[in-house]
Amino acid sequence: MEIYKIIDTEDENAYCSTVPYHRRSGAEKALNRLMTRHVRSIMQKVVKMTGTVRGKNVQEFNNAIESVATPRYVIKAIRVNTDW
Repeated sequence: MEIYKIIDTEDENAYCSTVPYHRRSGAEKALNRLMTRHVRSIMQKVVKMTGTVRGKNVQEFNNAIESVATPRYVIKAIRVNTDW
């Protein structure tokens, strides 16, 4: 039997999921909600930036692109021994 846990790749000590998921589909739905919230917060910051081509926010804009392009949260399967 396996349970699934959502892991934050940027902060290993972050508490992403309150409960372990028994089905992968439930973990994927929660992961999609987390990623949507993450992307939305990054895009709200990008909208307010000026100078993203040659100005002072070039590096911050590139960091925002990398943050959106690479998944921040991943699903980890944990094997549970139920043979006792």
